[in-house]
Amino acid sequence: MAKGRLGFLAVAASLIVILTIASILVLNTTSPISKEDDQWVVAKVNDEPILFHEFKAGMMDHRTETIVYFHEKHDADANHKGFWQQTFGEEVPLEVLKEKALKHLTGIKVQQMLAKEMGVLDDLSYEAFLEQLNKENKVRKERLARKEVIFGPQQYDEKTYFNYVFSNMVIDLKKALAEDRFVYSDHDLVMYYETIKERNFKIQDTITVSRLFVNYSTESSENLPTEAKALEEVELFKKRLNDRDAFEQAAKEITGRNDAVFGYEEHRFESQNRKEDLVYHDSLINRAALLAEGEISEPFKEDYKYCFSIAMVTERIDHGYEKFEEVKELVELLFIDEQYNDLIDQLLDQSRLIIHQDVYDKVRIP
Repeated sequence: MAKGRLGFLAVAASLIVILTIASILVLNTTSPISKEDDQWVVAKVNDEPILFHEFKAGMMDHRTETIVYFHEKHDADANHKGFWQQTFGEEVPLEVLKEKALKHLTGIKVQQMLAKEMGVLDDLSYEAFLEQLNKENKVRKERLARKEVIFGPQQYDEKTYFNYVFSNMVIDLKKALAEDRFVYSDHDLVMYYETIKERNFKIQDTITVSRLFVNYSTESSENLPTEAKALEEVELFKKRLNDRDAFEQAAKEITGRNDAVFGYEEHRFESQNRKEDLVYHDSLINRAALLAEGEISEPFKEDYKYCFSIAMVTERIDHGYEKFEEVKELVELLFIDEQYNDLIDQLLDQSRLIIHQDVYDKVRIP
């Protein structure tokens, strides 16, 4: 059992809960909808309802994502009249948006049902959530009237409060599962650490990088080339400099002639300076990270600079990984997080989604 090692779980708020829906049995029904019970029910997940209002709120969460998707894939303009009902290829924006919302809300319901089963959540209905929201805002209003200090917003909106409540629920649910269902040993954590250390615990190499660059001007200039000409010059550099010796010889020539167009710099990137380095040399660091010692990059454009560059790593010092003992609590947190996501995927596979087609078809853009 995992009891006794869970105090650190409070920091789990910073982790992103990943919802993956593999395969869900979907049953469409056009059966009559009772005005008393199901009038505003869009769908049910294992008999738990997704209400009309709740569904439209879910659609709002995916509205921008859907607009961007159709713009990038079909060059569609959401400001164009009839955008949401128009067919692009075989896709209709409104239907794609509704599918995204339904998938997202199904994942939420499955987690809420598990939370109720584990004693973390008493009532998972959306009506209960809205009642809780109203009570919270009433309390905040009263405290403000008494000139008392409150933390967070003066009044919560629906989306912000739901995200706050749901995130806290997930933290408590993971803790409950770790104490009751997720069985693991220190050996399991060491084995897990070995599988994720390259991605999560690699100490940044110390990298020394040489950079040749060509400056350009975006305006007419007698001294500097145009952007297109600068790129052409760098590409010519790349063709000629096919090994380390040729690169270093070109660096010596450029350094000795004090040229406004061509330049040479050397940078040393170390882990303790990474935050500052990323601000000023993000493009260079990202490319250097992919290069072996002595390897020359393809031409690239510098961020926030009017130049094109090629770079070569002249030295790379490998510092290995953070030790397991030093990161054990974080390893455990990541392990629990992965166990949680796997469990949710499994429950989604087993879930039963019934769509009330009569109501679903009536849902329009919020």
